[in-house]
Amino acid sequence: MKKIFCFSFLHFFVDFFSIYTLFTYKNSIDNFYLWAVIYNCLAFFTQPIFGAILSRRKHCLEISLLACVILAFSSLIPIYYIAIPITALMNSLYHVAAGEEVLEHTKKSAPLGIYIAFGSLGVGLGVTFHNDAFFMSMLVLFLFVAALTYSIKDEAYKINFNDDYISKKVNFKLLVLPLIFIFISVMIRGFFGQYSSNVQFANYNFLIISVVVFVGKFIGGFIFDYLKAHVLFLLSLLITIIGIVFNGNEYLMLLAYLGPNLLMGFTLDGIRRTMPNYKAFGFGLVAASLMFGTMIGNYFIVYLGYSEFIKYIFLLVNIILVYLTYILLKKERRYL
Repeated sequence: MKKIFCFSFLHFFVDFFSIYTLFTYKNSIDNFYLWAVIYNCLAFFTQPIFGAILSRRKHCLEISLLACVILAFSSLIPIYYIAIPITALMNSLYHVAAGEEVLEHTKKSAPLGIYIAFGSLGVGLGVTFHNDAFFMSMLVLFLFVAALTYSIKDEAYKINFNDDYISKKVNFKLLVLPLIFIFISVMIRGFFGQYSSNVQFANYNFLIISVVVFVGKFIGGFIFDYLKAHVLFLLSLLITIIGIVFNGNEYLMLLAYLGPNLLMGFTLDGIRRTMPNYKAFGFGLVAASLMFGTMIGNYFIVYLGYSEFIKYIFLLVNIILVYLTYILLKKERRYL
């Protein structure tokens, strides 16, 4: 687990440096929002490509470390049309390379939730704080964590994911439907993150939401591992409904962000069990689905307006799809 936490902290730094670099140019270039779209496309939609290349490849540890070091120092490049694309591509490469390592060397959902959660904190800090002293402090701390990740010896980390119990006679065509359900549910979560609330906090609203998302992703895997699937799905449903019903309250509405993100650890575990030979590729598809949903959410808000009805429908569809995914995977003996 020590190495998993190192990857998670590096994930935090990768997303911090990426967003910090992008938002550095928010007030200095005229077409910032165009470059924000370019960044998101490069950072998310290239992950399936990198994932297909890296699946079941050796040296993903070294590749992930190289990617995050290049990314961190590309933040120092003063030319935005060079810094932003490099940062985005290295962000993408780190996510799938480190994701392959975490998926390959862990057994349960909790480490997956831990790994993915720390990125939310990095995004929140990168959007909220902009000063050179803070950036340089983070850079020094990052170099220490990167060196620690490469050098640390973690015996538990060497244990590969145990998929021996999966029947060799399984009909893999039957796994197409769970995959579709997973990707649609992730798209809905991306959509929901953009669409779920119009409430604004007085200060640091994005950072507060990022912390809530972090908590949801972090604890969701533990709930699945130790309290089992039905508890996780029911808890996610109830918490999210409370957040939507009390959407006008700036504190209770945070539950609408917490509930859906409880499912992230299970989602990655489901991808691992559905695509055991293509874990990095599956991870990349999840990331691309999330951003595609986010873009759809932005389109709805800008061009079609806001609707309470759409929120409720998408919430129910998301929970139902995730639950059906679990049922189908259990039927195919992906879960015992």
